[in-house]
Amino acid sequence: MKMRFNKIIIPTVGIIFIAAAVYKFIDLMSFAFGLINSNIFPEFIAVYLTYLVPIFEMSLGLLLLFFRSSKFLSYATITTLIIYSIFILISQFTVLNRGCSCISFIGLELIPNILFNFALTVLLVFGGSKGESKIQNLVPKI
Repeated sequence: MKMRFNKIIIPTVGIIFIAAAVYKFIDLMSFAFGLINSNIFPEFIAVYLTYLVPIFEMSLGLLLLFFRSSKFLSYATITTLIIYSIFILISQFTVLNRGCSCISFIGLELIPNILFNFALTVLLVFGGSKGESKIQNLVPKI
């Protein structure tokens, strides 16, 4: 029996987002300190992001679990993974070099975390067989 790839990967990404949000809420002070210490954002913005990022992750994760075929959710998920990866790169490899405020609930270091985000993005964009999900329709056909 052939399993539909995107019926597995999209809810899995949703669960990953939910787990990341819960992990941030559990250790909110470390997450806040990391954001403030990164010096990428002014302190008052970092304070707001401390709460907004986990709320956004939780919301996106829940939506991915229940509304898998939404084109908007597809764009939002892929964009979020790209933004997180860019943030990690900026915080790690710029003059700031303050490290990342990432709280990896699966224990990944920075480079594996970026590779993990990249792999999820690739799976969301290119995964599954032809015509299986709307996420694949995001990629222009050549």
